[in-house]
Amino acid sequence: MSSFAALNLSTNENADESKDHSRELQVEESSKIFQLALIQLKAKRFDDAKETFDRLFEIDVIKPNKWGLYEYSSPTLDSLRYLAYRNRGILHYQYAKENFKQMESDDVVEHILKTLECLLESLQHGEADNTVTHLLLKIFWSFNSTKLSRTILEYELTRSPEEIRLLSSLSAMFKDQKRVFKQYSQLLKKLHVTSLPQNIPTAVEAVLNCIETCDVEEGQIEPLLKDIKAMKTEDDEILKELDGSNLNLNELSWEELGVSLRSLVPKTKVVNILGRKSDTYSDLEAPIEYVSFTTDEFMEKLSDSSNESPGHSPEHFEDAVSVMPETNNIEVSVEREPSAKRQDSTDRPAQRSSKRFKEREKVQEPDVEQQVEFHTYIINEINQSLHVSGIEKDISIEELDPNNVAKRQELCMSDFYDCLTSWTNKHTEFLKQGQENFSVKGSTDDFTQLTMLLRSSMFSGDVEPTDSLSEIEAEDVRRFIRDVNDKKLHFHAVRFLFIKELLKLREDGTCLVTDYFWSPALYEVVEFFSMAIEVNLYQMIEPSTDESTVSIAVSIFEIMTNMMGNICNDLANKKAQGQKYNELESQRNKLQRKIVRWYEMLLSKPLSTKLKFRFQWSHFSCLQCTTDVTNSTLITTIEDIENSLKEFPDFGTVAYSNYNNISSLSLKTVQSQFSKIKMLRRFTIVDIENEDEDNTHKDYIEHLYCILNQIPCEGTDFQSLLSFVNTSPFLMKLKLWKLLLNYFASRKDQLRFQNCFFSSIKFLLARLSSEEYQIQSQLQRQQTLLSTLTHIGEFSKRFFQVLCDNWDMSLKNPSRDQLQVLVSIFRLLYPLVFYETLTEKNASLKSFFKKAVKSSITIQDIFLTVASLMILCHKFITLEKENAKEEFTGSIIDLISALHMLAGKFEFCDRFDGNFLKVQEKLLCEFSNDSAFTHLKRELWCRYHISIGLDNPEDQHQTHAQPMVKANAIMLSNYFIKFQYQDRNILVLSNNRSNFKQFFETVMELIGDIDYEANHVLSRNEYFFNQYFTAPITLKTIRDAYAGEFEIEFTSPNDDLQSGVDGGLFYVSAVHALNQYKARKKSMQARPSELDAIISTLTTDILYNTKRFESWYLLGKCYSFVVEDDLTWTSDKLASRDKKQATAFAEKKAILCYLMALSLYLSTFKETTSEQMKNDNKIVFRNLLESLGKEMLQAYVKPMSSMSYTWKLKPVLVLKADGSLENLPISYKPSISETNILRCILMILAKADTLYNKDEERNWMNPFYISKVHFKTDRKLFKESGICLLQDSCRLALLQSSVSGSDNILEAHYALVSYCYKCFKDRTFSLAEAISHLREDNGFFGLPEEEWQVEDDKSFFNLIIRLLKYILSKDKQKWQHRPIYRIAQIKYTEFEDTDGAMKEMNKLLALKSVNKNVVNIWKPENELPGKHFVYAYQYVLFYMDLLNEKHDFMAIGGMVKKLRRFGSGMINSQDAINKAVELFVNGAKVKLSLNEKEHGELLMQRIPFPEFVELSEELFNAFKKGDYQSDVLDVFLLAYNLKKGTNSIQFDGVCITIYFKYFYCPFVENKKQSTPYPAPIIEGISGPQPENSPSQQLPQSQSQPQLPRSPSPNTANNKEKTAKTPVKNPTSIRKRVSKRDVFDRVVKLIEKRLS
Repeated sequence: MSSFAALNLSTNENADESKDHSRELQVEESSKIFQLALIQLKAKRFDDAKETFDRLFEIDVIKPNKWGLYEYSSPTLDSLRYLAYRNRGILHYQYAKENFKQMESDDVVEHILKTLECLLESLQHGEADNTVTHLLLKIFWSFNSTKLSRTILEYELTRSPEEIRLLSSLSAMFKDQKRVFKQYSQLLKKLHVTSLPQNIPTAVEAVLNCIETCDVEEGQIEPLLKDIKAMKTEDDEILKELDGSNLNLNELSWEELGVSLRSLVPKTKVVNILGRKSDTYSDLEAPIEYVSFTTDEFMEKLSDSSNESPGHSPEHFEDAVSVMPETNNIEVSVEREPSAKRQDSTDRPAQRSSKRFKEREKVQEPDVEQQVEFHTYIINEINQSLHVSGIEKDISIEELDPNNVAKRQELCMSDFYDCLTSWTNKHTEFLKQGQENFSVKGSTDDFTQLTMLLRSSMFSGDVEPTDSLSEIEAEDVRRFIRDVNDKKLHFHAVRFLFIKELLKLREDGTCLVTDYFWSPALYEVVEFFSMAIEVNLYQMIEPSTDESTVSIAVSIFEIMTNMMGNICNDLANKKAQGQKYNELESQRNKLQRKIVRWYEMLLSKPLSTKLKFRFQWSHFSCLQCTTDVTNSTLITTIEDIENSLKEFPDFGTVAYSNYNNISSLSLKTVQSQFSKIKMLRRFTIVDIENEDEDNTHKDYIEHLYCILNQIPCEGTDFQSLLSFVNTSPFLMKLKLWKLLLNYFASRKDQLRFQNCFFSSIKFLLARLSSEEYQIQSQLQRQQTLLSTLTHIGEFSKRFFQVLCDNWDMSLKNPSRDQLQVLVSIFRLLYPLVFYETLTEKNASLKSFFKKAVKSSITIQDIFLTVASLMILCHKFITLEKENAKEEFTGSIIDLISALHMLAGKFEFCDRFDGNFLKVQEKLLCEFSNDSAFTHLKRELWCRYHISIGLDNPEDQHQTHAQPMVKANAIMLSNYFIKFQYQDRNILVLSNNRSNFKQFFETVMELIGDIDYEANHVLSRNEYFFNQYFTAPITLKTIRDAYAGEFEIEFTSPNDDLQSGVDGGLFYVSAVHALNQYKARKKSMQARPSELDAIISTLTTDILYNTKRFESWYLLGKCYSFVVEDDLTWTSDKLASRDKKQATAFAEKKAILCYLMALSLYLSTFKETTSEQMKNDNKIVFRNLLESLGKEMLQAYVKPMSSMSYTWKLKPVLVLKADGSLENLPISYKPSISETNILRCILMILAKADTLYNKDEERNWMNPFYISKVHFKTDRKLFKESGICLLQDSCRLALLQSSVSGSDNILEAHYALVSYCYKCFKDRTFSLAEAISHLREDNGFFGLPEEEWQVEDDKSFFNLIIRLLKYILSKDKQKWQHRPIYRIAQIKYTEFEDTDGAMKEMNKLLALKSVNKNVVNIWKPENELPGKHFVYAYQYVLFYMDLLNEKHDFMAIGGMVKKLRRFGSGMINSQDAINKAVELFVNGAKVKLSLNEKEHGELLMQRIPFPEFVELSEELFNAFKKGDYQSDVLDVFLLAYNLKKGTNSIQFDGVCITIYFKYFYCPFVENKKQSTPYPAPIIEGISGPQPENSPSQQLPQSQSQPQLPRSPSPNTANNKEKTAKTPVKNPTSIRKRVSKRDVFDRVVKLIEKRLS
C-alpha cells in the first residue's frame, strides 16, 4: 500500500510545524549568505559575490517557482528578496563600471540589461530607495528613453508625499532631491506637458514652479553611461536609415538590371507564381526600402565612348575593320563599327595591359608566317584529295583572307568574320535560335507526324531578323539608374518602373519587347516580375485610358499568351508520353482565368492601330493554344486580322522575336498561318474519314517529297499542298524537311533520306546567297547567318547519327554534287580556324575560342560534322573506281590526316562528341598499310589517350579522353592483329611489339569477365568443355587425336564478341600475358595465380568455337606451368596420394589440351592457304609434340608415378551376408597401360624430331628423352638404338651450348656417362663398348688419347669419376648434383671408400648448418619438375647408409631432427624419418648394450612404487653430470630431445633403459653397499658399472631403509630376505611403476640437471 499522503489533506499539525521550522532555517541561512555577498561586493570581489548570489537564489524561499510565483511570503522574506535582487543588480552595474574599458560592447550591454532586470524585479518585493531610483534614472537617461525616465521620476515624486510637504522649501532639500525635481521639470518642458497627472501631489507642483528659476548642480555622468548613451544614439541613427540594397552592375544593360533585381527576391519557377501567393517578395525576412545601383567607372567611360561618332574614335574603327574586307559602301562600314566595340561573350571590357607586358607579348609572338604556311599546306592537301573525287574548284588562302573577299559574292563569309571579331551575347542568342529538337514527338504514324508538325508550327513562325536591344539600351539604362538612385525608390517602385520601361509603347511607336531582340534571361525576368505583380498591375491599369499605360496591358497579355503556349506544349508532350499532367492542367486553368480577365479589360479600352493588331494577334495565338483547329472562332479571328491588315499596306512587321509561341505579325505571316490552318483542317478531316487507310497518308508524304525536292508530281491535293509549301515561311519549310528526314530514316530508305539531306542543305545555303539576305542590315545578316549555320549543324548531326545507327556510316551512291555541297559549307566555316591565326598576328584581336567558349564549341561541332561527312562522301566516291585503287586509298588517308591536323592544331579535334575521331577510326581500320596505321595511332591518342609508339609529340593533341566502347575495341583489336601478324603465327614471331600489349590489356579490361550463364550457347559449350577434362586418358583418346578425329561439338554463340574472338583478341591477349609470365618466371618473380587470368582468356577463345589449335596448345602450357610450380617449390603436394590429386588433375588437363590441339591441327592444317602460315604452324605443331611428349613422360615417372593415367571408380554399394550395405573403398584403375604410355611417348617425340628441317636446329631433348625411355624399359633396345640417340643428344647439346653462349647443357653428357657405367655394371656393355661410346662425346670431354686406354674395371671406374668431375667443372651455376652423387656411389660401391663417399655427399647434405635444409640441391633448368625431391630422398637414404656403415648413430639422430623440418624438401619424408629413427635406436642399443625388456619392462614390474619414487628423488638430488660417461649422457639427452620433438614412443625404450641401467640401478646398488640395513636387491640388473660408480662416493653414514620388492623366482635366499622385510598394511594392493612415472623422472632429471 502506498505511503503517500497529500499535504493539503493532512491534519497532522506536527508536519506543518516541521515545514515552518524548515522555512525559518532557510531564511536564516539566506540572511547569512546575503551578508557574505554584501561583504564580497564591498570588497569588489565580483566573481565571488556572483557565485554567492547564485547560491542565494538556489534556496527555495528566495527563488520563485516555474511560473514566476512565490509559494510563501512574509515581511521578512519580502525584504530579503528585495535586498537580494537590489544588490545583485548593483553587482552587475559595479562590475561593468569597473571593467567596461576591457569588455566588448555586447558584454557591457548584457550586464546593464541584467542590472535593469534585477532592479525592476526588486521593485516587486519592496519600495525602492534613492539608490535604486537614481540608478534607474541614469540608465534610462543613457537609453534616451523619456518615457521610462518620466515613469521613474513620477515614482520617486509620489513615493512619500508627506516627506515632500515637509521639504517643500528648496533650502531644506538635498541635492539629489533638487536634481530630481529639476529633471522632471525639464522633461515636462521637453514633452510639452502643461498639466501634471492626478497622482502627483500639489506640493510637487509648488516645488516645480520654484525649481525652474533655481540653479541646481548637475550630477556627474559616469563614463560607462556616456558610452551606453553613445551606443544607443548610434543604434537609433542606424534604425532611422532605410534598409536598402545596393546592386553593382557589371554592364549597362537591361539584362544586367533585371537579373540584379531578380536576385533580391527568392527564386522560383514562373509557373509557380500563378497561385494566390504570386509575389515572392513577401517571403523576404526584411523589406527592401530602397534600391540603388553602382557601376564601374571604366565601364561608364566605355559606354560613353560607344555613343561617340566614328570620327571621334578612329582606333576602334581600325580594330573593327582590321579583318574586314575593303568596301565602298560607307553605310556597311558604319554599321560594323559598333559591333566591333563589343567585348567578349559576357560583354565585359578587356583590361588594359602595361607597356612592359605588351613588349613581353611581342617577344613571345608566334611565327605567323609559319601559321599561314600551315593553312596553305592543309588546304593543298584537301584540294589534292578532293581532285580524286572530281572536285575541280579549289579552296585557296587568297579567298579566305578577309581582306580579299569580294563583298557581294562572299558577303556571308565577310559577315562570319564580323561575328568572330565582335562576338557578344546577342551573337550567342542568334546562334541558339536555330537549336531545337530535330525529331518530332508523338505518334510514330507518318501522317500523324505531319499533322503534329503543322499544329506545332501554328505556335511559331519565322524569327524575323531584328535589331538587338543592346544597340540602343545604354542611354536608357543610364537614365533609369540615375532616376532610381536620385529618388531612392522602394523595391516595388523600381520593379514597376523597370516593367514599364520595357513593356510600354515608346514615343517613336516602338515597343522594346516586340520590336527588339532580347536575351532569354531578360525576357524571363520581365515575365517573372509581370506575373508576380499581375494583380497590382491590373488594378492600376484597369481605370486608365492613357495609351502608354494601356500598351503595358497589351504587352502583359502577350506575355501571358506566350506562357500559355509553353504550358500547352508541355501538357501535350506529357500526354503523349503517358506522364502525369494534373499540375500542368491546374496551371493552365489558373492562367486561363487571368487571360480572360485581361482580355475583357482590353476589349473595353481604346487602342491605337498597332496596339489593336497586337492585341488581336496575341488573342489569336492564345486561341491556337487552347482550342482545336476546327474551332470556327479561330478561323473568324484570323480572317478579321487578314482583312484589317489589307487596309493598312504600310503596317510593316511586328517581329515578336522574344516569344516562342507568337509568330511575327505581318500580312505575309497572317496569310501563312491562315494557309497552315486550312491545310491542317484538311488533314484533320482526311484523318477522320480515312481512319483505316494508309494510302492517303503516303500520298501526302510523297507529294511533300516531290515538292521540296522540286520533282514533278500529280495527284489529289497536290496543288493545294504545293501552294501551301510555296507560301510557307522559312521555318515552316525547315520543319517539313525535318519531317521528311525523320520519315525516311524510320523507313530506312537510305537513298531518299540522303537526297533529302543534301537538298535541305542546299536550301539552307541558298538562304545565305539570296537577295533577301543581301539587303538586310549587318546585324540582321549576322542573325540570319548564325541561325542558318546552326540549322546546318543540326541537319548534319541528324544525318550523321542516322548513318551511324542504320547504315554503319556508309553512303549510298553519293554524287560529286553532293560532295561539292559539303565542300561549300566547309569553305564557309573555314574562317573559324583562320581567324584564330589572325588573332596571333594582330594583338587587337582576341581569340574567339577564348572569349566565347560555349559558342565556339557549338561552331566547332558544326565544323567537325561537316568534315566528317566530307570524309565519308569522299571515301565512297573514290572507292567506286576500279582502277588506281591504291592512289585513291591514299587520298582518303591524306584527307583524314589534313582535317585531323587542322582540328588538332586548334585543340578541338575531340569535339562533336568524339564522332570526328570515330569516323577516322572506322575508315582507317579498313586500310591495312603503314600510312593508315600512322594516322590511326594519332587518332587513338586523341580519342582514348592510348599511346602506341607516337614518335612526334605534336601528334598528341590536347584532348579529353573518352571511354572506349566494346564495339570499337573489337574493331581496333582485329585491325591491329591483322596489321601486325599478317599471314604469320604469333607464336613464331620473336619481336612482339609491347605497345600493342598495353592496348590489348586495355581492351580486355574493358570487356571484363564474361558471364557464360547469360548465353545458353556458351553455357552449353562450357559444360562440354568441363566434361572433356573428366574423361580418362585412354589409348583410343591418343589414337583419335593422332588421327585428327578428336573434337568437341562446340557451337558459335555469334554475339557481339564473336568477331573479336574470331579475329584473335582473346588469343593474342593470352599470348602477350603468357610471354610476360614466362619472362617473370625466368627471373623467379612469377606467381601461379597469374595463370588464372590467362587460362580464363584462352578458355573463352575456345568456347567461342574458334577451332584454333594454338589456344588448346597454350592452355596446355598454362596447366603445365601449374604442374611445374606444384612440383618445383615444395613437396607438400607430394606427401600423399590425396594431396597429389590436384596436381595430377592439372597434369591430366595439360595432356588432354595437347591432344585436342594435336587433333585440331591435323584436321585443319590443309585449310591454310598461305605457305608462310603453313610453315609457322608446322613449327608450332612441332613444339606441341615436344610439350606433349615431355608432359606424358613427366606424368609417368616419379614423383607423379602415372597418377594422371588412372581413373577413379564410382562408389559401389555391396550387400553383405548379414543383409547390410557396405561402401567399397574407392580405388583407382589405370586407364592406359604402361607399355602404351611409353610407346606413345616414343612415337610423339620421334615425330617431333623428324619435323626439323636442319640437323643443327634439332632439340637435343627429343633424342635424350627417347634414349632415356629405352634405357629404363629395354636395355637391349638401348644398346641397339638408344645409345646412338643419346650420343646424338650430346652432340646437339654441345652445339647449342656453343651457339647460344649461355650455360652448358650437361644433362645429356651426364646421362651418357651414367648409362655407360650402369650398362657396364649389368654387363650390357663390355669394357671396350663402354669406352667406345664414351669416346664419341670426346668433343665435350676433350681427353687425350692415352687417358682413354683403360684395361681393368678399377681404371674404368676412375675414368667415370674423372668424366663426372669434368662435367661438374662445366657447371657455371653449380646446380648439377647428380654427378656428385654418382661419384660418391661409385666410391662407396666400387672402392669401398666410405669416407670418400661421405666427403662427396657432404657437398649435397648439410647436417651441421643452422638452416632447416638437409639436402642443398636445386632443380637444374633442364631437369623434369619434381625430380629433385626424388633425388633428395635418394641422397638422404644413401647418406644414412654411409653413417650406419660408420656406426655414427648420433649423426643419424641429428638427421632425425633436421628431417622433421625438411619435410617439404623431398618425397617420402616420413619414410626417411622412420628409417633414421630405426638406425638411431638400433645404434644406441648396440653402442650402450641396451635391452628394453630386461632393463625396462621386467624391472618396472618388480620395483615397488614408493621405493621408486623415494629413490628416484634421492637420485635426482644427488645427481652430478661429471659422475657419468659423456657418451651415455649424449645419447640420453638426444633420445629425450627426439622424443620431445615428436612425442613419439619410439624413443621411450632408449630413454627408460638408459635411465634404469646407467642411473637408477647403479644408484640403488651403491645405496645397498653403503647402508647397515638390508637393501633391496633386484635380481638380474647388475650390468657393467662405470669406473666412477656413484656407489663408491655415497657417504657411509647414510641410512637406507629396506625397500619391499617382488620375489625373484631364481634364488631362494631372496625369498628369505623378502620374508624378513617389514611390510606395512599387507592387505593393501601395491601400485606398479608405469612408463609415464619413469618418464616423468627422466624429464625432471634432464631438464633440471642436464639441460
